[in-house]
Amino acid sequence: MTDLDSIRLIAHRQNAARYRRFLRTQLTYDERRFIQRRLAQEQAEIEKLQALGVRVPPRLQSPRASTSTVIAAQSLLKGKRGHSLSD
Repeated sequence: MTDLDSIRLIAHRQNAARYRRFLRTQLTYDERRFIQRRLAQEQAEIEKLQALGVRVPPRLQSPRASTSTVIAAQSLLKGKRGHSLSD
Protein backbone atom coordinates (compact mmCIF):
# COMPACT_ATOMS: atom_id res chain seq x y z
CA MET A 1 0.00 0.00 0.00
CA THR A 2 1.33 3.40 -0.94
CA ASP A 3 0.34 6.95 -0.14
CA LEU A 4 -0.85 7.21 -3.71
CA ASP A 5 -3.30 4.36 -3.14
CA SER A 6 -4.57 6.07 0.00
CA ILE A 7 -5.02 9.32 -1.90
CA ARG A 8 -6.95 7.49 -4.60
CA LEU A 9 -9.21 5.98 -1.95
CA ILE A 10 -9.86 9.43 -0.47
CA ALA A 11 -10.62 10.86 -3.92
CA HIS A 12 -13.05 8.04 -4.76
CA ARG A 13 -14.80 8.50 -1.41
CA GLN A 14 -15.12 12.22 -2.02
CA ASN A 15 -16.48 11.63 -5.52
CA ALA A 16 -19.02 9.13 -4.20
CA ALA A 17 -20.16 11.59 -1.54
CA ARG A 18 -20.56 14.30 -4.17
CA TYR A 19 -22.65 11.99 -6.38
CA ARG A 20 -24.85 11.09 -3.39
CA ARG A 21 -25.44 14.81 -2.80
CA PHE A 22 -26.39 15.24 -6.48
CA LEU A 23 -28.93 12.44 -6.13
CA ARG A 24 -30.70 14.42 -3.40
CA THR A 25 -31.38 17.22 -5.90
CA GLN A 26 -33.93 17.51 -8.64
CA LEU A 27 -32.56 15.79 -11.74
CA THR A 28 -33.89 14.67 -15.07
CA TYR A 29 -34.22 10.96 -15.69
CA ASP A 30 -31.05 10.92 -17.83
CA GLU A 31 -29.06 12.98 -15.32
CA ARG A 32 -30.11 10.66 -12.50
CA ARG A 33 -29.10 7.58 -14.52
CA PHE A 34 -25.71 9.14 -15.31
CA ILE A 35 -25.07 10.03 -11.65
CA GLN A 36 -26.15 6.56 -10.50
CA ARG A 37 -23.78 4.97 -13.01
CA ARG A 38 -20.88 7.18 -11.87
CA LEU A 39 -21.67 6.45 -8.22
CA ALA A 40 -21.58 2.71 -8.93
CA GLN A 41 -18.19 3.11 -10.65
CA GLU A 42 -16.78 5.06 -7.73
CA GLN A 43 -18.12 2.52 -5.24
CA ALA A 44 -16.55 -0.31 -7.26
CA GLU A 45 -13.17 1.44 -7.13
CA ILE A 46 -13.51 2.00 -3.37
CA GLU A 47 -14.29 -1.69 -2.84
CA LYS A 48 -11.40 -2.74 -5.08
CA LEU A 49 -8.89 -0.61 -3.18
CA GLN A 50 -10.22 -1.79 0.17
CA ALA A 51 -9.99 -5.43 -0.97
CA LEU A 52 -6.31 -4.78 -1.73
CA GLY A 53 -5.89 -3.64 1.86
CA VAL A 54 -5.65 0.08 1.13
CA ARG A 55 -6.44 2.19 4.15
CA VAL A 56 -6.21 5.90 4.81
CA PRO A 57 -3.39 6.58 7.27
CA PRO A 58 -4.24 8.77 10.28
CA ARG A 59 -2.14 11.65 8.96
CA LEU A 60 -4.44 11.89 5.92
CA GLN A 61 -7.64 11.36 7.88
CA SER A 62 -9.89 14.13 9.02
CA PRO A 63 -13.52 14.22 10.13
CA ARG A 64 -14.21 15.36 6.60
CA ALA A 65 -11.28 15.01 4.24
CA SER A 66 -11.11 18.07 2.05
CA THR A 67 -9.96 18.51 -1.50
CA SER A 68 -7.09 20.62 -0.20
CA THR A 69 -5.89 17.59 1.80
CA VAL A 70 -5.78 15.50 -1.36
CA ILE A 71 -4.09 18.27 -3.35
CA ALA A 72 -1.46 18.75 -0.64
CA ALA A 73 -0.79 15.02 -0.51
CA GLN A 74 -0.57 14.88 -4.31
CA SER A 75 2.01 17.67 -4.24
CA LEU A 76 4.09 15.76 -1.73
CA LEU A 77 3.90 12.59 -3.79
CA LYS A 78 4.68 14.41 -7.02
CA GLY A 79 7.88 15.68 -5.49
CA LYS A 80 8.81 12.19 -4.30
CA ARG A 81 7.85 10.23 -7.41
CA GLY A 82 7.93 12.77 -10.21
CA HIS A 83 4.32 12.17 -11.27
CA SER A 84 0.79 13.00 -10.25
CA LEU A 85 -2.47 11.08 -9.96
CA SER A 86 -3.39 11.95 -13.51
CA ASP A 87 -0.25 10.28 -14.93
